[in-house]
Amino acid sequence: MRSGLKALLSDIIDYAGLFPPARLELDAALESYARYRSEPDAWMLGDFVCPATRLDDLTPRLADVVGDGDPLSLSLICGGGDDLGD
Repeated sequence: MRSGLKALLSDIIDYAGLFPPARLELDAALESYARYRSEPDAWMLGDFVCPATRLDDLTPRLADVVGDGDPLSLSLICGGGDDLGD
């Protein structure tokens, strides 16, 4: 693959296994993400997408995904409020 195309597509696909259509449980989503990170096309895989409300559930499981490998990049989905103060 050409280096320009690879640079363009690098980290382009965030993994949102917790959300529809997959709607996986957290452990299953993390296992899938960890497996995908070890595959040849992992250079296209971006962040693990997680609701901010699940961050406390996610934190104790991070060592299982990260281990001694690359750090885990997260995209957190935050809930909205009625105004900027919420």
